Amino acid sequence: SVSSFYGSLDEDKCVVDGAFVYPWKSVWVPSTPSKVAFFVWTTSLGRILTIDNLIHSGYIFVNCCLCGRALKSVDHLLIHCPVSSRLWMLVVAIFRLVWVQLGLVFAVLQSWVGGRVGKRRRKAWILALHCLLWLIWLERNRRVFQGVAHSISWLERRLLTVLYSWV
Repeated sequence: SVSSFYGSLDEDKCVVDGAFVYPWKSVWVPSTPSKVAFFVWTTSLGRILTIDNLIHSGYIFVNCCLCGRALKSVDHLLIHCPVSSRLWMLVVAIFRLVWVQLGLVFAVLQSWVGGRVGKRRRKAWILALHCLLWLIWLERNRRVFQGVAHSISWLERRLLTVLYSWV
């Protein structure tokens, strides 16, 4: 029903004060590989399998696989973890911007389209968000499932290489 659909949008943080505010321009970007866009979409809804989501399913974990410190949530893994944070600062530095880290991935997606980067660099700016989130997720999976951990300098080089190939 319409009522249940509206309720599910409200639960997924898509409706604020009665207005539909889902950041679709930050999620569905034409030049992004479809599996990456789908990943960003599920991330925006908080549905990727991070420790906090696995705990709700009955699994028990303690530390973040990237930094080994705090309990990992979607927002910690993709924004606040020291490894992720350093990659965010690289992206922001490339575009010569100053960025205040937001608390939620959803808030980052909402604010990213409005970045003041100019028309010529806008496509690269939007793709950088997707590239960064995807690279962090792939590194998390490598560490968890393969036991392979790359250095931060390798991740920075990889980020620049993938972003360049996408643009």
